[in-house]
Amino acid sequence: MNSGWCINPDCAHPNEPGEADGCQWCGTDLLLAGRYRAIHPLQNERHPLASTTLFEAIDQSTGNQPKVLKVLCEPSRAKIARLEQEYNVLMLLDAPSKIPSADLDGFFSVPTPSLPVHCLVMEKIAGQPLNQWLEAGNRLSQENALIWLRQLIEIIAIVHDRFYFHRDIKPDNLILQPNGQLALIDFGACRRISETYLVKLRMGETPHYVSPNSSYSITAVGSAGYSPSEQLHGRGVPQSDFFAIARTLVHLLTGRHPAQLPLDESGQLLWRKHAPQIARPLADFLDELQSASWRKRPSDTEIILQRLNRLPQRIRRYQLFMSTQFRAGAALAGILTAASFIWGVNSWAAYQQLFQARQLAERGAQNQLGGKLELARQNYQRALGLDPNLPEVHQNLALLCQGEGNVPCAIEHYQQTLKLTPDNWQVHYNLGNLYDEQGDYSHAERHYGLAMHADNRLAIDAANNLSRINIIKGDYSEAALLAAQALKQTNDLVSQAALLKNLGWATLKQFDYGDALRYLQRAKKLDPQRADIYCLLAQAQEAQGFEVEAKQSWKNCLRYDSTAGLPEVKAWRERILNRVL
Repeated sequence: MNSGWCINPDCAHPNEPGEADGCQWCGTDLLLAGRYRAIHPLQNERHPLASTTLFEAIDQSTGNQPKVLKVLCEPSRAKIARLEQEYNVLMLLDAPSKIPSADLDGFFSVPTPSLPVHCLVMEKIAGQPLNQWLEAGNRLSQENALIWLRQLIEIIAIVHDRFYFHRDIKPDNLILQPNGQLALIDFGACRRISETYLVKLRMGETPHYVSPNSSYSITAVGSAGYSPSEQLHGRGVPQSDFFAIARTLVHLLTGRHPAQLPLDESGQLLWRKHAPQIARPLADFLDELQSASWRKRPSDTEIILQRLNRLPQRIRRYQLFMSTQFRAGAALAGILTAASFIWGVNSWAAYQQLFQARQLAERGAQNQLGGKLELARQNYQRALGLDPNLPEVHQNLALLCQGEGNVPCAIEHYQQTLKLTPDNWQVHYNLGNLYDEQGDYSHAERHYGLAMHADNRLAIDAANNLSRINIIKGDYSEAALLAAQALKQTNDLVSQAALLKNLGWATLKQFDYGDALRYLQRAKKLDPQRADIYCLLAQAQEAQGFEVEAKQSWKNCLRYDSTAGLPEVKAWRERILNRVL
């Protein structure tokens, strides 16, 4: 039986070491540090900062637990120190399943016939590297982009909080685990940021090249396309990691390496046309993270996470505005031109009035999309003064009123839209959502039910919301039936998580705790940052006597903000806070 792989870089037959604990060709130990055994190399290329080889290994002292073994084949003092620093960083960060943890005795040297070989043993994180995910033809959806962006920021927050920054974030160094959680690997380029260095940054100074003995000297390192200019010139800052995260997201969204995309005159990457699935608010945020100047990027991870909490609402509002803008544009112009003759509007003055109304409607849509809401309202009102039968204008005004919290105004204009276009499923869904927010479930049910006639994702979202309302009303069987039927009709992971959550909630209310746990665990894997899933999971775990697991789920119920605005989530949070206090 073959004993694995010889780690001696000068061995003539490393893949045929023989059956003993020493290589039959060069005599190098095969049982490393008395417990580890290299199985096979994980890559052939050399590490950019040091001549290293990665092996898959096993730890025989823990029942052959899989490990990753990094072997330094070039024993210069600087590179040995760098490998030891990587070991110290991994020990300090201590974030298993997000960052590989190093074994307690995982840094050691192994004698060879020529020179000692230094080794680092770390946790093996199961999953697929994102460069392989890209090579398989995958592209990131907007929903998953928001999830992955938050995960990356939360991981890098751990690193920055320990006064380090990674300096080499890219798809190759990210692992997609089976549970949907990303992990960040390869901390060989990671560097500590001294207090002196941070003080200079807070004072607005850009650190310059200085003596290697300086407390804020940073070596130039990085990967082309992912690393900002300040890092490639040896002036890296914590915000350099934000740049690399944004560039990584761009690659995952477009399928194109950032180095292959053009830049505009200001140095901004031109990538948006290759990611049509992305709404402008998210694209703007990614461009801010990858600003050419580090001063224009957010200052820390806390600010980024706060803005990520608000981003889904901004995207949703933008998409609603965008969907009506097209109907208020060129298509409306053609319709009105034809209508002026079909409806008997044969006077030139009447035609001009209709055409002017269309222009005002289009101008208002542009104002609304650009955030000039008062100007949009004025143009819409002028358009309706010329022609009160413009459904797109009523719909846009309803969205404007809804965004401002003016419920009567929103309802009035939605109803006017439906008088003109009774089969407008988007408006039925919006009205259902508006009544739902007000707790008027009977009206919400009616409009959600009509929105289910749509032939796109809108129908799935309506079924999900209708299922939720049935649970609130106590009709658990109907709720479960709706969720189960919708689940068969969608491949969208976020929608599937919401529907599984409803199935878990309905079965929990029917005291079927085993099925509730199964549904909720599946939902958690698909959307691991949805607050209501954890709130329900905690209740199911408590009912089954899993107190330790329930405690962690309650923490996540309080921690995540994705569904914090729902009345049931507020009630669950209040319940656990009252219990604690």
